Amino acid sequence: MHRTLNVVLSLGLSGLCSYSAFSVPMISKQGSLTINWGTLRTRVEHTEKLKPELSSYDRLLSTALTTSLLSIMPEIEKRHLNCLVSNGVETTLAQQSARMAADVVTRNSYIITEEYFKDGVSIVTESSFAMAMQRSDLLFVKPQDVDANSPFSGVLLKAKRSLEPVPMYRIVDENGQTLFSIESMTKEGYNANLMGRWFQNPTRPELIPHIGSNWLVVEFDPKSQYEFMIERRVWNEISQKIGGLLAKGKLVVATPAQI
Repeated sequence: MHRTLNVVLSLGLSGLCSYSAFSVPMISKQGSLTINWGTLRTRVEHTEKLKPELSSYDRLLSTALTTSLLSIMPEIEKRHLNCLVSNGVETTLAQQSARMAADVVTRNSYIITEEYFKDGVSIVTESSFAMAMQRSDLLFVKPQDVDANSPFSGVLLKAKRSLEPVPMYRIVDENGQTLFSIESMTKEGYNANLMGRWFQNPTRPELIPHIGSNWLVVEFDPKSQYEFMIERRVWNEISQKIGGLLAKGKLVVATPAQI
C-alpha cells in the first residue's frame, strides 16, 4: 500500500503512475557525455582515428581513453560547480570540489565496449556519477542520530511539473525556509544515492530496489531547479511518518516529463 500526500493522505497506486503508463529513463546528455540518473552512472562515447604516431592498436586504445576522459572533465566540473554554488557553497570551495569531481570520474572510468575499424577505434567508457558527487567538506548527520522509526520503506518525491535532474537540492517551505538539505543526510545515505535517483513515470520494478515496496508519495512544487517547495503544514504532518528515510537516502525523485 502506498500513500500519496499533497494536502491530505489518500490511499492507492494512483500516486505512483498518474503521469502515464510507461517509464522513461532520466538521461542528461552533453556532447559525448551521458548521465543516467536512475543508475547514477556516466557514459562517454569516443572515436579515435588511426594516425602515424599511433602505430599499434594498444597505443590507439590508450589514446582514445585519455582523449575521451579529458573531453568530459569541463562538463563534469561545470555541473558540479553550478550545483554547489546554487546550494550555498562558497565559490572557492565549490571550485575545488568541482575539480575533484571531474578527476574522480576520469580516474574511475573503465572501457565497457571497444570496436576497431580499419582506420580507428570507437570506445564507450563508464564511471560512477555518485562517486564523483561525493562531498568531503560537510559534517553529515551521524547514523545513530537518525530516527529509525517509520511505517514506510522509502519516499517518492513527486514533482508537480517537469524539471532537470540535479544531485543536490533543498526542500523549502512556502517562505523559503529550509526543511531538508544535504546537511540533513547521513554520509552513507548520500554517497549511495546522492539526494535520490531520478525517474520519469517510474514503474514499480524500478522503484522497489531503491525505496522498497511500501513507499510514501510526497508531492512538491519545483520553485527552481534546486528548490523544491512543500508547505510547512504538510511537512509537519509527514515528518514523523518519514522518520529517517530521507536522511538515509531512501528516496527517489519522479517527474511527469523530461525537459
